[in-house]
Amino acid sequence: MQEVILRGPPFCMLDLTPKEIIAKIKKPPPLLRPSVSKQVAPPEYINS
Repeated sequence: MQEVILRGPPFCMLDLTPKEIIAKIKKPPPLLRPSVSKQVAPPEYINS
């Protein structure tokens, strides 16, 4: 959903390198989830 709304690559809202993203996905917690702010998407698309 993030890629569609923001028209960017996965996890583009995070200031992480691809290697950092992969490392965080491989070793939770916490879970690394893409995020979309309420300012850029309609409220019905945001899962709070």
